[in-house]
Formats: sequence, structure tokens, C-alpha cells
Amino acid sequence: MEYRLTITIAGHGNEEAAERCLDAFLTCHSETGPVVSINPSAGTLSVTIALDATDPWAAGNLASRIFATGLKQSELAPTPIIDVAISAVQFDDDSRRSRELVPA
Repeated sequence: MEYRLTITIAGHGNEEAAERCLDAFLTCHSETGPVVSINPSAGTLSVTIALDATDPWAAGNLASRIFATGLKQSELAPTPIIDVAISAVQFDDDSRRSRELVPA
């Protein structure tokens, strides 16, 4: 099953941080289709990725490693995690998938 995971961190809610983060995730884990968003008023940065996994626990485990690698590549200072969201995405037809995903 495909899962989409969003991890939100504090302290990097600006465009420069978002660009650095997106570049890093595209370099390290482009197969996850990373999307980076910011909330400048809250000072947060969110990264959403997609991957295949057997269950939400496996998805979360793999995502934590992907996220750690991407953040390290971005050279952003580590900050507290504010939120983690995991959503199962089910397709009626697998041909709707546009890319290969990372297996957990």
C-alpha cells in the first residue's frame, strides 16, 4: 500500500530553508516525490513524501530514515519535530501511479 507522510519541524519557516530542504530531498530521495511547504507565521517547515510499505509502522520507520538523511543533506540545523502525519493512499487502478515508490 502507498503511504504519504508529512513531518513538520520548528524553526525553519522561511523560503531559503524550504529551497535548501527541497534540493536536498530531490538529491537524496527524489523517488519519494518530496513536497516542501512552510508556514512563516508559525515558523515551521513541512516535508511530505510518498512510499510503499506493508503497514503504517513500516512506513513511519522508513520515513524517519529518509527524513534524517534529507535534513542532513540540507545542512539545516536540527530542530524539534512538531507533527507527524501518516495517511494510507489507495488507488483503484495501479496505473494511476506516476512513478516507482520506495519499498519499506
